[in-house]
Formats: sequence, C-alpha cells, structure tokens
Amino acid sequence: MSVLLRGIPFSTEEQLDCFSLSLDSLLRFYGLELALLHFDEWHFSLLGTNPGSLLIAAHTRDCAASLARFGVELRRRQEADFSTGWTRLCAELDQGRPALVLLDTCPLRACYYPGRPLHTPHTVVVNGYGGDKVSIVDPSPHKAFAGSIPLEVFAPAWQAAALGGQGFVWCALQVPGPLAPRSPQDILACLRQSTEGMLGGERAGWGIAGLRQLAGWIEEAVAWQEALQAALLAQLTQLKWVGLARRQHARFLAHAGARLEEPELAALGTQVEEVAQEWMVARNLALKGHRRPTAGMALRLSCRLEALAEWEELLLRRLDERMEGR
Repeated sequence: MSVLLRGIPFSTEEQLDCFSLSLDSLLRFYGLELALLHFDEWHFSLLGTNPGSLLIAAHTRDCAASLARFGVELRRRQEADFSTGWTRLCAELDQGRPALVLLDTCPLRACYYPGRPLHTPHTVVVNGYGGDKVSIVDPSPHKAFAGSIPLEVFAPAWQAAALGGQGFVWCALQVPGPLAPRSPQDILACLRQSTEGMLGGERAGWGIAGLRQLAGWIEEAVAWQEALQAALLAQLTQLKWVGLARRQHARFLAHAGARLEEPELAALGTQVEEVAQEWMVARNLALKGHRRPTAGMALRLSCRLEALAEWEELLLRRLDERMEGR
C-alpha cells in the first residue's frame, strides 16, 4: 500500500524555527494560518533574576493550547520503538492526515539537507509512504524539499541518539472541519487583552514595564565582570523570538484590520514589522556582546531596548485608541 498527500505548501518565512514553519505549512494544508491562531497576543515577559535563569517570552500559550481554542488538536507522541511508531504514523497518513516528525539532520544530508554533517534536531512534514520510501516536505525557504527519501535513511534519523532522548517523536494534527472566520468581537477581545497586558504594568517583568526593567538591568551590568556580562548577553539572544513573534503580530493586525474594517490597523501592522526588525538588531547586539563582551556593547543594548519600549508603548496606545468606542 502507498499514500501520498499532496498540497502541503512551502513557507516564505526565513527565520521562524523549523517546528513553527512545519506546523504553519501543515495548517495551510487545511486552509488555516498559524499567525491568526497563535500569534494573536502581543506580549512580553521577563522571568528570572540572574543570567543563568533568564527566560524571555513573547506569548503566554504554547501552540497546542492556542489551537485548542478553535477545536484543533495538536498531539505530541513519543514511541518506544521504530516499529510501533512507524505503524501509528502510517495509520495517521491512511486517515488523510500528514504529521510532523522530529528528525536528526545528519542522516538527511545523504538525501537533500545542505551543510556539514552535524547532528541537529529538525522538524519536517511526513505526507506519504510506499514501499521502501517515505515522502516528506521540508517547508523551510533554505531547504525547500518535497520528495521521497529511503526508509533506511528515515529510520536512523527518527531514532537518533543525537536528539537527546527525543527519538521517535511525532505530532498529529486533527482539524474538526472548516473553521468559521474569527468574529469581530473575538478579535477585539484579543486586541484589548494585548493592550491591557502590555500597558498595565501590574506584574513585575511583564509588558512595557518589564521591557524597561530589562533595559535598566542591562545598564547595571556595565559594571559587572566580563564573564557575568557574557553570561547575561548569551541569555539575551532570546530576543530573537520576540522579534519573530512581532512579525507574526503584524500579520494578525492586518487580518484584524480587514475583519474590523479598520485600515489603520494594517498601517499599524506595517510599523510593527519595523519594530520586529529592531528586535532582531537587539538580538544581534546580544550575540556580538556574548562573543566579545564589553561595557560599551551592554550599554548599546540597554539603550536600544529602552527605545524599543518607547516605540512599542506608542504603537500600543495607538491601538488602544482605535479600540475605544467599539
């Protein structure tokens, strides 16, 4: 028996992590978009009190919790062995449902994966099987592969010890049927929740206040020893995920503008795209400072984050103004 599920699109995103890219492609197979189901929350939080425990987040829900709000089920499974896992994965495909599978890239280099033979985890969409072949879609713009690979390559890639105990992991996605467009009331509630959460300032480390707190903390780090500065800046490379989330927030704002008949929201989304780029610049400063820590680099990053706090606050207040009276 063989199965091939066609119509899984590639992605145009260049910097999203491979899991999000594959999940977005799988959702688009069902006519859905990750940006509209998961990135509807403008958020920032800073947890931890020292460089070793710092955690920066751009959302409060994981993907499974976000999708569950709409009746879409994302189930993660880890099988005990290849035979059991392969049987269950094929059964999922037999039901017409492609799946996400976590693989080790090193074996994949024999087929299509570029670069040096390093062991790194990578998520792809499995969309078919037949004989001694497995059909996969790697939607990343840098890989952009859709085709079959030998089962003898897929098997060691799925079970590889290099995955750190994550062998035979896959995710099933079940969509109950066509989803109704999000109502204007629902979209308004999401936008209000974002502005209230970001501007409220009631919880330490959250929202604009949390961002300013981080900027002040980095400014204090100018007086730290280089080793402590390097440890802090290494943690601050997490700023990348805030920037990537902001880019998706811009897409949600464009969608919200269309649903609410508020073209100003789309214009606001364009400015959020610019903010997203500034977050990426901040991340690059953190990366550069981690490799070569200096007091000047920490101070530059602190100033940039303070400017980002002002910019985000301005955009959020404009968003809040658009919501008044609705």
